[in-house]
Amino acid sequence: MIREALMEVLGGYIDRKNESFGGNMLAAYLRQSASGQIETSASLDRSKYLVSGSPGQGVWAEVPWICVFDRSVTITAQKGLYLVYLFRADMTGVYLSLNQGFTFFKQRFGRDANSRISKVAEFARLSLDSSSGLSFDPIDLRGNGSLASGYEDGHICGIYYGSDHLPDEGRLVDDLRVMIGVYSELIGKFGGRTYEQFVSDVLSLPIQAISEEKDDVEYQRRVAQAEPSVTPRQPIEKPTPSYRNGRPYWPRDPSKANEAMVNVGYRCEADPNHLTFVSEVTGENFMECHHLIPIKA
Repeated sequence: MIREALMEVLGGYIDRKNESFGGNMLAAYLRQSASGQIETSASLDRSKYLVSGSPGQGVWAEVPWICVFDRSVTITAQKGLYLVYLFRADMTGVYLSLNQGFTFFKQRFGRDANSRISKVAEFARLSLDSSSGLSFDPIDLRGNGSLASGYEDGHICGIYYGSDHLPDEGRLVDDLRVMIGVYSELIGKFGGRTYEQFVSDVLSLPIQAISEEKDDVEYQRRVAQAEPSVTPRQPIEKPTPSYRNGRPYWPRDPSKANEAMVNVGYRCEADPNHLTFVSEVTGENFMECHHLIPIKA
């Protein structure tokens, strides 16, 4: 049972940290029993996923964890992309987090590790389509060590559970399955690349490129919420451009984009049979609109 495993750690970890690490029953529980309970409760395919927990290596960890690894990406918390239950250092709660191995960044980038892993996390958040209901807020593990800050900066999205109000088992299982879906989606964004290649490509992007993608995501949200306009069926003069950093650009009108989607019945004009997923805002097939004739200076 996931709930039983989380409660066992939240309720006993601080007291057990005052005991000897070697041979400790809670340490053994985290490494073995807790992982097995989560694997069984969520009916995870062992050939695809590895569940592993850690109370620390030789000494008690400030932030213990239980990871769900996709074997095609990683089987270690030191590098790669994975799901992880991260327990707060004061045991006031636990996060189910889509996260990244901080040790990989620390070994490769040294003092820049936190900023680099944060950049990859930001790009990953912008890349996700199926993250509705999950939190993108920063996590606070209430720790003082470098690994705690690494986990915080590597966090992409997730769910927080307070120790005083853990959900029932059904909700915990459903949440884990949703997170596995998001995990799989992000792996799909690798496009056949390894995680290391994905990281390298993301870090080669200028900050401006990530900012522009974030702006585009926000624009698509505004399109879905806008009332469709009614454009006269006659030639219209080219609009006057605005300027950004000395360069001309033409602001996009969400209502016109929504009008275009309504006019084609929320179907792709290149392939009307092409369906993606249903927009939670419109309840219709998700679409993006593009200029028929590119606008440029």
